[in-house]
Amino acid sequence: MIWLIGYFALISGEAFNGVLIRRDLAGLSKLEDLLFEQVPTLMAGLRYFKAERQWRLSNGGTLKLIHMDAGDAFNKIQGEDLSHIFWDELGQEAGPQVVFRARSSMRTTDPTEVPKFICTANPIGPGSWWLVRPSSCLVTDPTHRTTLKSLVVKAGW
Repeated sequence: MIWLIGYFALISGEAFNGVLIRRDLAGLSKLEDLLFEQVPTLMAGLRYFKAERQWRLSNGGTLKLIHMDAGDAFNKIQGEDLSHIFWDELGQEAGPQVVFRARSSMRTTDPTEVPKFICTANPIGPGSWWLVRPSSCLVTDPTHRTTLKSLVVKAGW
């Protein structure tokens, strides 16, 4: 996930306005440490604001780290124009409603940038019932049509 964040941050430039979401704070802190180790090797001149949990990239992009611990945590990203959402351990979410709310902030004013939703998930957890259903979430395809697809890549199952 860390390298995907770095890749899209590099190729998207100033159009990159991403969030990295995780439900548990310990897991988010671990990702924060990994980003702090890896991202500076990909891009020089970036700055990290720990109090805001936000990276300001040298190419003009931004990445926020969000602890999505409750339904009201969505307020942290409501109204944002997010080009990228990276959600770690999506299976920790009990249902798809919070995903629908987060995806409602996915838009960009750059016509060359297609918003992307990237997640990781395990087959066991509170959200496993809705993750494995083919019509559980809305995913936008490259033609900008909204289609019903599964978010789960069944690697190694």
